[in-house]
Amino acid sequence: MPFAVSRRLFVFGCALAVAACATPPMRETQEIRFTTRAPIVLDVARVEVAQSYQPPLADPNVEHLFPQVPSDVIRRWTRDRLQPAGTGGYARVYIEDASVTAEQLARTPGIRGAITVDQAQQLRARFQVRIEAENGSGTRGYTLATAQRTTSVPEDATLAEREQIWYRLTEATMSDLDAELESNIRGQMGALVLR
Repeated sequence: MPFAVSRRLFVFGCALAVAACATPPMRETQEIRFTTRAPIVLDVARVEVAQSYQPPLADPNVEHLFPQVPSDVIRRWTRDRLQPAGTGGYARVYIEDASVTAEQLARTPGIRGAITVDQAQQLRARFQVRIEAENGSGTRGYTLATAQRTTSVPEDATLAEREQIWYRLTEATMSDLDAELESNIRGQMGALVLR
């Protein structure tokens, strides 16, 4: 192989290697949605969301770092699952908690710690939603649902792996919240449920 050709191949290979190192990690882009489940049809004219939870945007809270911020996922749940079909009244969804906190975990000390991959953080998700509703005839309903989950993050997790852990934690906690909310709405607000 001529020297000029092999040199070009070497330079091209180096450029590819540098580009691969400079490429930012892939972010989880698939939105967490609830469109595969049938909507809960309510005898109200409108559905509103009010957020009383204010993220502190500081340690130990980390939910503001998530590509899928939990409060946004709860808003999507409201759009996907609650369908107004009445002539008057409202259903109001209050986001009371959409927090994820991180607790730093102890690492293995000494020489053993150098060869051990420890869990570096424990993440605790807590989502709480309250729903109040009143139809055009004055029938009222109320329910409250809470979901909590924990998971851990290994110390050697890349940013992409960390984001996958965040995504799975949010998705699992929302799945729990979805099931509890549907059960509570149908059980405690049955007079306002059309189907």
